[in-house]
Formats: sequence, C-alpha cells, structure tokens
Amino acid sequence: MTFTCAHRGDSSRFRENTLVAIQSAIDNGSEIIEIDVRITKDGQVAVLHDPTLERLWGISSQASDRDWNFISKLGEGQDRIPLLSDVLPLFVGTQSTLMIDMEEADPAALSYAVTASGPLDASQIRWCGNLDGMWMCSQKQWVGWV
Repeated sequence: MTFTCAHRGDSSRFRENTLVAIQSAIDNGSEIIEIDVRITKDGQVAVLHDPTLERLWGISSQASDRDWNFISKLGEGQDRIPLLSDVLPLFVGTQSTLMIDMEEADPAALSYAVTASGPLDASQIRWCGNLDGMWMCSQKQWVGWV
C-alpha cells in the first residue's frame, strides 16, 4: 500500500509550512500533510520547523524567544508563518489528514488544546515526533472519544 505525504505542505513549490503550501498539498491530493509546530514566547502555536528563525528568515534568535506579534510579521503575503489554528480549517471537508510533528514534548499540551477546540475532527489529525508529546496527545484524544 502506498500513500502520498506532503512534507511541510507542498514545499517544492511554496515556502514550507505556510498556508499556501498546505492548501496546495490538499488540492493536489496528498493523503497526509505533515507540519511542524513551535511555541512562541507568549504561548501561541506557530507552524514552523526550525527552533530558530535563522534559516528561513535570517534572524538569529529562537522562535520561543519571540512573541507572536513579532513572528506574524515575518515574510510577506503567502510566505507568512501561520498559527496552527489557521491551518485546521483548511482540512475540513477534505480527505487529507493533518500530521503534526513535534521535535520536543513542549508543544504537545498547547497543540492539543488548539486542535481540541478547533473545527477539525480528531480522526483527521495524527501526531509524530517526540514520543512523550505524541503519548500525551494520543491519550487525550482517547479520553475524548470515551
């Protein structure tokens, strides 16, 4: 059995982990779209792979040391970093599954809270990355299904 997985959205055509990259992956039939999450200084769940802003934005600081107001202004137009809450509606009514990758356990609680209060059914969400983070999110999902 094979399936298509879009790593950080349609990152071959658009800046990774942006709304336009994710929408393009959905529109092109990707079954799973993997994104990455980081927590900002003020507790927002940003869709961003790297722990620093250096590679994509040329800013040598940790994403966790900057607040959402600062991060939300990086880039222009469709290249801006979205919040996880902005990504969820893109999947509603589609056949695509959202896979949320966490390199550390830290984003798990806040990421789960965002998904639990969002419009996307838990059956369309998967977790990967840090084992402690995945365990916490999967346990909360199971508790929610009981």
